[in-house]
Amino acid sequence: MIFRFLEPDCQCLSNNTTITNLDFLSIWVQVKNTELCLSELDRLKDEHSSLVLNEHFMILYIASKAFEALSALNIPDSGTQEGKEANAAFVKGVLNRLRLSGWKGDDGVIESNDHTMSFRILIDILSTIYAEFLQYVKRLFNPGPHPYDGPLLGYGDFLLPTLMDLKKLPYIGAKPVYLLIDDAGHFNLSQTMVLNSWVSSRTSSDVSIKVSTQYDYKTFRTGSGRRIDVPHDFSEIDISEIYTTSHGRYKKRLREIVRRRLQLLDIDVEPDDFFPPDLDQERQITAIAESYKERATSDQRDYKGIDDAKRYARPDFIKRLEGISKSGSTYSYAGFEQLTHISSGVIRIFLDAAAMMYSEATVAGLPQPISAIPAGIQDREIRKLSDKLAFWELEKESQDQSRFRLDPEDLRRLHNMIRVLGGVFHQILVSDKAERRVFSIAFSNDASRDVEKILRLGRDLGYFHVSSIGNKMGTGRTRLYVLTRQLAPHFRLDPTSFAGYLFVTNERMEEAMSNPNAVLRKAKENPDILLDTQQLALFEGED
Repeated sequence: MIFRFLEPDCQCLSNNTTITNLDFLSIWVQVKNTELCLSELDRLKDEHSSLVLNEHFMILYIASKAFEALSALNIPDSGTQEGKEANAAFVKGVLNRLRLSGWKGDDGVIESNDHTMSFRILIDILSTIYAEFLQYVKRLFNPGPHPYDGPLLGYGDFLLPTLMDLKKLPYIGAKPVYLLIDDAGHFNLSQTMVLNSWVSSRTSSDVSIKVSTQYDYKTFRTGSGRRIDVPHDFSEIDISEIYTTSHGRYKKRLREIVRRRLQLLDIDVEPDDFFPPDLDQERQITAIAESYKERATSDQRDYKGIDDAKRYARPDFIKRLEGISKSGSTYSYAGFEQLTHISSGVIRIFLDAAAMMYSEATVAGLPQPISAIPAGIQDREIRKLSDKLAFWELEKESQDQSRFRLDPEDLRRLHNMIRVLGGVFHQILVSDKAERRVFSIAFSNDASRDVEKILRLGRDLGYFHVSSIGNKMGTGRTRLYVLTRQLAPHFRLDPTSFAGYLFVTNERMEEAMSNPNAVLRKAKENPDILLDTQQLALFEGED
């Protein structure tokens, strides 16, 4: 979504200007589920050949996508006499580089009336080279040697100068070019090493390469074996960490996105009103909060009352529901505020849930246009998604029969770990402890390779976010594993703020993975079952 917003058409709309006046030119290249994920390329056994041919393939794809995106833009100035001459010069420069790369095609007479025609000429030529390369790749299945005699495009001799020439076009103007590579974890190993070589070239003053990936980026080494590092070669930003630790920024952006989508449906309602909370529940929670404030006021400790109200009102309400009536499942997760927290800093999660809620409200026969999603529908749909993540997503992975399948035993141990953490966090929430809002763990001793392996798997599958905190000895920092808040409805947790974390031992986590039922039984009697000590540490600052 961030990359899409950086594209020229969005930037022109957002800034109410033309491409000439933009501060940068972005080219968005999506990797996931595209031609770049060509399994036949895995048959290239020679490492040098694999790097060269994969780079050629990547550049063909990236250049074609760049020209397609630019040809679709509305640029009226490209048809002026100055624009025509610039277009012709740009096309000529690209064709000269193609000839130097070994291309033997016939370009014919170049007539470029506007930018659309100019870029279409180049797209057609690259498409032909691309088709010929695919035919070569298919021949790799035949026995015997397979010499390649087609053109070979490189970053330094083709893609970089072509992108720099874009800045000479008068209707684009001299500005930095952002090459946005999306879902780079889907590159094969050779392609990843090629991309790292581009990053190591440090051309960011002219062409800035911005790469998005999950935790599945295959290597940080180039084709020559050199490792690219922070901050010498690139800067690294963990988007999930930014949104997890800065909830206000995320909520502000999400509210604006939802507001605009409602406007597209001609619904003139604020997001908080379109996703209302369970009003009766919120009144009861507010009453509990006020009682904390009143008690503190009588003791002349107003600051403590405000803090206690924030810490304990919602957990107390959930605890009451699970008391005599045993009705903890009746807690409602409705409301824009709670849904924002549950989305765990990922806008797509909120929007997917909102789409399901809107569909259910439509089926329920609410008057059109819908002005608010009933709290009951919100709660029901978000619970479905939470249960699906807790159960069926891991089940789906375990049934995978492809060669990329994950180890079923690792998936089972991950499921056990998540069950134990969610269950223990719930027991802490309904306890009388000083800090009850817990959703993360750190290790007081060294985690074993097996435990680290399962935690990494949980991170890769989206069940954990990894951050860091000061260790118990005060001599440095240690990893903090934060369970996704999407699981809050499944485990009956308070999603609105998780200010505490547990220092756990490796031995307890190994027991959790191998014998979760025993650990959960003990947790009902002793919520500190995973702790190294009886102390529950706090974050340095709360949301």
